[in-house]
Amino acid sequence: MLRKLPDMRRSCSNSDLILLGTVHSDPKGFSRTRAFLEAHSPDLILVEISPFALQFRKERSAKLRNTFIRRLQTVCQKLRIEPGIARKHVRIASILRQIAIPFEYRASAAYANRAGIDLVAVDSSGFSREWIGTWPEMIST
Repeated sequence: MLRKLPDMRRSCSNSDLILLGTVHSDPKGFSRTRAFLEAHSPDLILVEISPFALQFRKERSAKLRNTFIRRLQTVCQKLRIEPGIARKHVRIASILRQIAIPFEYRASAAYANRAGIDLVAVDSSGFSREWIGTWPEMIST
């Protein structure tokens, strides 16, 4: 969860560097990130996501989610568990979050688009390739 910061509503100058840390499971993360960006008016946003991971999610996230949901429904039928309840389980919710485009990026993209500024994905694509390689096992029944 984002900590409440002192009211520092101002535009960033060229010499300012502001780092924002987020908690991936924060249900209000999108709106809090967007509010932070609105309050600070950055002229450039860097988000910790690799270009590979971002492109992978853009191209395959919907298919992965659908596959996972179908497999979850199969398991729920076998175990006689309500699918809606299963989706709320912390580990299931974590997997669904993992394969989606992160709220940090989505909030930043919405802000950057409206403000006409650059948004850059910055992280190691090599590590992402290895990590994403484990996803088929992660979404298996």
